[in-house]
Amino acid sequence: MATPGSWATAGSSPDYLLAMLPSLVLLGGGFAFGYSAIMSQATEGIDDSEQGLASGLVQTSGQVGAALVLAVLTAVIAQAGDGGADFTAYRPGLTWSPVSR
Repeated sequence: MATPGSWATAGSSPDYLLAMLPSLVLLGGGFAFGYSAIMSQATEGIDDSEQGLASGLVQTSGQVGAALVLAVLTAVIAQAGDGGADFTAYRPGLTWSPVSR
């Protein structure tokens, strides 16, 4: 079964069912099970009157972090050349994606 890191070695024309779908299912499951745990840990020990503020700060931090990662990965992919004509143009960005987290 493929893992999220296997996208970097999927070849120039990957098979969706074998190379992409298992990774997406694993990522979706991880987010579904991890999101509530992350939010409860981030707001643990915060006074009830400050829960909304803490939750907003966590959400904002996640959004800013995702925007920065997207900007860096887009720059890495753009440096790869050929404008994304095939899947191999995305390999540098997919290689750095797990590293940036």
